[in-house]
Amino acid sequence: MEKGSTNGTVTDAEGDFSLLLSKAPTTITVSYIGFESKSISISNKKNIDLGFVSLVPSALGLKEVIISGVIDIVSDRRTPVAVSTITSAEI
Repeated sequence: MEKGSTNGTVTDAEGDFSLLLSKAPTTITVSYIGFESKSISISNKKNIDLGFVSLVPSALGLKEVIISGVIDIVSDRRTPVAVSTITSAEI
C-alpha cells in the first residue's frame, strides 16, 4: 500500500507483486494478517526490485476459532443424513 493514498496491490501465489506508484519519493507498507507491517522508503518511480521482504510474526496472534454444530440423528435410521428410497417405477 502506498502511504497517504488508496493505491495498493496484492501478491500472486508466489508472493510477487507490482505496484505503480503515484509519486516519488514515497513509502509503501507491506502487510499480512498475523504479521507486523513493514514500511519501505522508495526514492524514485523507476522499476525497483525489493528483493525478499520478510515480515515478523505478530506478538498478538490470531485467536482460536471454535466451530460447533448439532447432529440430529433420526432414531429409526441411525444416520445424520436424510435418505429416501425410490423404486424404478417412480423413476
